[in-house]
Amino acid sequence: IRDRSPSRGLGDVYKRQEEYRVQDKMADILALLHTHHGRMKLSDAFPSGTREELLSAFLALLELVKMQTVLVTQECLYHVITISTKEGSSAVS
Repeated sequence: IRDRSPSRGLGDVYKRQEEYRVQDKMADILALLHTHHGRMKLSDAFPSGTREELLSAFLALLELVKMQTVLVTQECLYHVITISTKEGSSAVS
């Protein structure tokens, strides 16, 4: 039986990867919201970066929504998607 998974090159094996903790990204998103007076565009939560950084930011946003700390809304189809703080929500520790 032959392993059919793609082989990994030396670059993949030796490449140093930074860790992006979801909890840190949650705090970053909440800090951005505070800076933007509680409301910002969804794209502001996803600065350009590595795949891992973008994934971490997305997971952080999902966790904030799950915790009912933020709301993600869109007024109409094709309009800007916004993130806003939910009144009475607590900060992430």
